[in-house]
Amino acid sequence: MGRVYLPLEDLQKFELSPSDLTNSPDSARMRALLAMEADRARDFYKSGHELIHLVNEDSQPALWVLVTIYQRLLEKIALRRYEVFAEKIRLTTREKLTILGKGFLKRLT
Repeated sequence: MGRVYLPLEDLQKFELSPSDLTNSPDSARMRALLAMEADRARDFYKSGHELIHLVNEDSQPALWVLVTIYQRLLEKIALRRYEVFAEKIRLTTREKLTILGKGFLKRLT
């Protein structure tokens, strides 16, 4: 859609520009940048998990579900070596339902 959600300074660090992300991006050229961004996201997810107990108790399970789904999605992206331009990477319905079920159990306890 013509939007770039990566910091310009990060792109420049890897000698990339926003235009490198359009049309048919070269995943191999992007891999180091995406790995760095994934590491940053992992740190944010870890911090998010550590802060969940500060949120209203009724909302904690839902927040846990959201953070966990996005965290698992990130790990799938990493397993595919950041090949995110060829096809959409998603969790299966079963994976999502498993996480949702665990969140529901957290709500009951």
